[in-house]
Amino acid sequence: NETAVRSLGKRRKDLIGALSDTLLPPALATARRRKIETVLSTKEAIRFTDERGGTWFDNVVYPILDAKGEVKRIAIIAREITEQKRAEAALQESEARFRDLVTATPDIVWEADDAARFSYISPHVEQILGYTPAELIGRSPFDFLEPEGRVTSREAFDAIVRSSGAFITHESRWRHKDGHTVILETRAMAIFTPDGSFGGF
Repeated sequence: NETAVRSLGKRRKDLIGALSDTLLPPALATARRRKIETVLSTKEAIRFTDERGGTWFDNVVYPILDAKGEVKRIAIIAREITEQKRAEAALQESEARFRDLVTATPDIVWEADDAARFSYISPHVEQILGYTPAELIGRSPFDFLEPEGRVTSREAFDAIVRSSGAFITHESRWRHKDGHTVILETRAMAIFTPDGSFGGF
């Protein structure tokens, strides 16, 4: 189609009847040839991504069968996904920077879901409370408070949900894994989903 003509930088009349391998860089042509051979042998569609000159494509290759069930032709639909790839790379870089920041800070960084259960907690928690992150994920932070302070802490967190996301600073007494008390000052806010429902802390 016209999009393919523009993408390959050729005239339509020069493309019709041309061996597709001659239109692509050698390494890419070889990789695509292997994909096409898979479709020819299995008679099943496949999907893959590849890159040409800095442009990324999401490709789907379909077999077109004749009346005897043999592959007569193949159809290739290639969608450019360069911007998506760039966005994914930028997100990965941002996440890597966040992980570095979280690892470097001496504080505990955490997130909880809408049932107030840890969904993320930074590695530094082990130095402060003696628990590894794996021991805390899926558990409620209130389970690790000294019993007499649990009600007060729950009320404080419920209050920030009612206030639609205001930050609070709350002091609480935690039980270290070895049994001694650790006093922590927590700064937290409620998270809300786009539809306005509570999503966690």
